[in-house]
Amino acid sequence: MATNPNPKRISTAMWDRLIVPCCNLTTTVAMKDEQAGVWVRQPGSHADATWLLANRPNDYSLQGPKQRVFTPEQGRYGRAWDWGFPSAWSGDWSQIGIYSLRIKAAWETNDPRTYMLFEVLCQTPEDRQPEGYVFYPVKKFRVPDRSHETHMHIGVLTVYCNDPVAMADLFSLLSGEPLATWRARRNSLEDDMAPLLFFAKLAGNDTVHLVDNFMTNRWVTGAGFPVLKQALTSNGLGTTIWEWPNDAAHKELLGVNLDRLDDDPAPLLATLTADQLLELGLRIREGVPSLEQIRAVVDEEATSPEELAQVANPGA
Repeated sequence: MATNPNPKRISTAMWDRLIVPCCNLTTTVAMKDEQAGVWVRQPGSHADATWLLANRPNDYSLQGPKQRVFTPEQGRYGRAWDWGFPSAWSGDWSQIGIYSLRIKAAWETNDPRTYMLFEVLCQTPEDRQPEGYVFYPVKKFRVPDRSHETHMHIGVLTVYCNDPVAMADLFSLLSGEPLATWRARRNSLEDDMAPLLFFAKLAGNDTVHLVDNFMTNRWVTGAGFPVLKQALTSNGLGTTIWEWPNDAAHKELLGVNLDRLDDDPAPLLATLTADQLLELGLRIREGVPSLEQIRAVVDEEATSPEELAQVANPGA
């Protein structure tokens, strides 16, 4: 496998799971002519989000929480790859067109393998005008400049730029793997790959109602309350979702076996500061179950002020 030329700015996930496999699809072309660049500090997705947020906070590639809210690790990488097609230099768009048409079809059909994409600027073989398919924060079409006649600009969301599963899913789409095949493969791995989710809702002046993805209800009070309350109020929704990757490294960090329902990580989560939550990879997101489903579960229990007081002060 070709060596990552800049591992400090090009994530291992993007290099190993997306760039190298994509370049291997076109075996007649030298990789140096295909790998047209990832990281550069300029407006747009090629810049690392940390630098961009500090220097160009209103940049178009920082729209939405999946672009603006990130861990320090996510914030240091380039978030776009330019895939070059030398055959297009002479006006032959047949090769770039193969992959551009797959992106077009995915954009039109809401293919689930596009969840990590911000935008793709490319060239279909149908006409000479490059196409721009925007996936986030609002799905739309735009017309990019003519340089995209010869290369695809693949911009990913900041929160996925170092996610190996997301990069592998994107390669699945670009490589032409049938959606049904991808679904079957992902479903077989779902139990191992599924993150642990925690849902929290402000339930009183000094109590937070916390629900995990097993829909196990619990209450958080005491020292952990300020951290949770800050997260709940800052998102303006009254409900916060934390996503914790369900892998061996994060299980060790958390200090509990997440495969067992009776192990309760809530006390540890409640003691973490906001900075610690970010550093350890916990992130706020809207996920599955939906916010409406979460609210339904939390709101099922009609908790009176007296019951809240009893939970907050069990000895009273």
